[in-house]
Amino acid sequence: MIKAISLRLLSAVGLLWGVVTLSFILIHFAPGDPISSLVGENGGASPEFVARLRAQYGLDQPIISQYGIYLGHLLRGDLGYSIRFQTPVWDLFRERLPATLLLLVTSIVVFSIFGMIAGVYSATRAGSLGDSAIRILSVLAFSLPVFWFAQLLIALFSVKLHLFPVFGMHSLFVRPGLWNSVRDVAWHVVLPAIALGAWHMAVTQRFVRTSLIQVLHEDYIRTAMAKGVSRRAILMHHAMRNALLPVVTITGISFGTMLTGATLTEIVFGWPGLGRLILDGVLGRDRPLIIGLLLISALLTIVVDALTDVIHGLLDPRIRAGRHR
Repeated sequence: MIKAISLRLLSAVGLLWGVVTLSFILIHFAPGDPISSLVGENGGASPEFVARLRAQYGLDQPIISQYGIYLGHLLRGDLGYSIRFQTPVWDLFRERLPATLLLLVTSIVVFSIFGMIAGVYSATRAGSLGDSAIRILSVLAFSLPVFWFAQLLIALFSVKLHLFPVFGMHSLFVRPGLWNSVRDVAWHVVLPAIALGAWHMAVTQRFVRTSLIQVLHEDYIRTAMAKGVSRRAILMHHAMRNALLPVVTITGISFGTMLTGATLTEIVFGWPGLGRLILDGVLGRDRPLIIGLLLISALLTIVVDALTDVIHGLLDPRIRAGRHR
C-alpha cells in the first residue's frame, strides 16, 4: 500500500513538473510579449520604460534563468505575479475557483444522474422506440460543440423566451437574504450547466446502457431471477452496482474534457470562473497566469483521478481484496 501511494505521488510530481516545463517553453516561444500587451501595442511607451518593466518582471534574462527562478518560487508555493492584473496568481485563482467548481460539480452530478436514468431506461427497454429516441438524442448531445450549443441556449431561453439570464453569475438587483442570493445563483447556473453537462449526460447514458445490458446477461443475474427475486430488486441491488463502475471511470477520465468545456462555457456566458481568467491571460500574454492556471488544472485532474480510484474501491470489493493481498 505504502509503495503504491509513493509511486502515485512520484508520478503526480513528475506530471506536474512536465506540465510546468512544457508550458513554460511553449509560452516563451509563442508570438507576443506581455510587456507590449501591458503598455500597448502601438509602441507609445519609451524604450527605457519598456526595458525597466522587462527587468522588473525578469523578462530580460535568458530562458534558463527565468525557468530556474520560476521553479524556485514554485517550490515555495508561489505561483508568480500576474502581469496583466498586477496581483499574485494564487489570489486570482482562489477568487475564481469557487465559481468554476460550482459549475463543474453541478454539471457532473446532475447530468450524471440524468444520464444514468436514461441509460437504465434504454437498457431495460433495449430495441424499443424510447430506447431509439434516447440514443439519437445522446448522439446529438455528444456531437454538439459546447460553445455553439451554449449560444443556442442563450438565443432560445434567454433572448426569445426570457426564462433565464444571459450573462454572469449574479443579478444586479437581488433582495437581501441568503435564500434570495442562493436562488439567484441557481437561476444563473441553469443554462451554463446544461451547455456543459449535455455532453457528459450523453456519454454516461451510453456507458450505463452498454454496461447494464452486459451485466443483465451474467450468470449471477440469471441465478437471482431463477430464485424468484423481483426484477426491480435485481436491477437495484445487483446489476446497478456493477454497472456504476464504468460511470465512475468515464467521469474521472472526462474531467479534463469537462474542465476545457467549462472554459468555453464560462466565456460564452460571462461566468466569473477560471475560464474567463485563462482567456484574459492569453489575450494579455500573461505567462505567470497561464502557467499557474495550467498547473492548477493538472493538479485538479490528478486529484479527481485519485478520487476515482477510491470510489472504485468502495464500489468493487474485488479491488479492496486485491489491495490487502
